[in-house]
Amino acid sequence: MAITVTVPPACVDPLRRSVLTLYQAKAEALQHASLRYLAGDCTLGQILERTEGLARIDRLLDQLGRGLGPAAEAREITTPGDLLREAAYGALIDVAESAAELVHRSWQSQREPAELVPALEWAAELAALVAEVERLVDQV
Repeated sequence: MAITVTVPPACVDPLRRSVLTLYQAKAEALQHASLRYLAGDCTLGQILERTEGLARIDRLLDQLGRGLGPAAEAREITTPGDLLREAAYGALIDVAESAAELVHRSWQSQREPAELVPALEWAAELAALVAEVERLVDQV
């Protein structure tokens, strides 16, 4: 089922990058299935499933915008809940890992902890988006 959510500006780029990573994985799966089909080890239906998966991701990218970098405004998106859930968790993992690296580097160099605040706020905003996606997916 499709869900609609407003993605805050700070979350658009990490979410977009996560969606692009999913796109790459699905494209590789389609390539693998195509090779298996040619070898007689896969059905045409399996290829079409992977093609539809890419089309779903493509529609989500249209809503998020194609360019990389910060977004100036929030984006309202409507997409299948399972796809958005996977992309949102992927974005949160990436941002949390980056924040953890920043904390570690800050601790090693004994930098001012205030420098960490923006990265941690960004992770908190993505965590709130993930929570909203989970709530919406549970409702459908």
